[in-house]
Amino acid sequence: MLINNDIPIKLHATHSNTNQRLAEQRFYKNMTIFEVKEILSRKYGTISTYVNLQLLHKSGEIKELNDENKTLADYLAEDFDTIHV
Repeated sequence: MLINNDIPIKLHATHSNTNQRLAEQRFYKNMTIFEVKEILSRKYGTISTYVNLQLLHKSGEIKELNDENKTLADYLAEDFDTIHV
């Protein structure tokens, strides 16, 4: 049984040092920002300690994902939003 925050969401990912865009990467709303940083650091090759994340909502709103203990749900991440590294 899934609770609301265990729902998978599809997020795009971009990186400030590349033109590469990772489309529809699967994350879960209950994942912490630390976990997201770890996953994206492996995909982009950036050490997670130096990763700063922004969440770009489809509405155009930008949120800094500064608290590694918060989850994607805390930042109201939705399908097809973009995480920028």
